[in-house]
Amino acid sequence: MLTHDQTRAAMAMLGITREELASIAGVHRETISSFLHDRHPINSRTLARIEQFFKDRGLVFLEEGDPSPDGGIGLRMRSLPPKPKRQVRRAMAH
Repeated sequence: MLTHDQTRAAMAMLGITREELASIAGVHRETISSFLHDRHPINSRTLARIEQFFKDRGLVFLEEGDPSPDGGIGLRMRSLPPKPKRQVRRAMAH
């Protein structure tokens, strides 16, 4: 499950403000603020919308014990597929 620390990190990686995240999640800005400061939990459906938004933009959330250098929770960008190599056509001299 997405943590408040992972959410703050994801927001920073994508340059998302609290106001923008509140709009995306369909909740009041203060709901987001309370969650980010670990004052109140957030509704599981709202949290799922937030997580999906970040995943759709290439973020991968690591749970405790997932393969990573130290095994802790975290966040990373999904690997981008390699760019296709361009075929270079050379004009033939006549």
